[in-house]
Amino acid sequence: MESNNEPLKDLQLERENLTMKYDHQNIFTQVPQLVKILIEEDQPSAKELIFSRKDIDDKETEVVNKMDTYTFEAIIRQVLA
Repeated sequence: MESNNEPLKDLQLERENLTMKYDHQNIFTQVPQLVKILIEEDQPSAKELIFSRKDIDDKETEVVNKMDTYTFEAIIRQVLA
């Protein structure tokens, strides 16, 4: 007798998509506790901290400017996941 594994396959695919694919919105909605640790309203974002460095060169500035406000926090969250 063949069992129906479709629900398990769907669940596995959902988990893979949430943990392996970079999606800015998924990262922030799936792990709110980690987001609270990484992003505090009264603290500067990682992007702001990078720009506050005095030794940042033009190439680094160009790369950082292309990123959203909390992209670095999203990368940290993705790596820790």
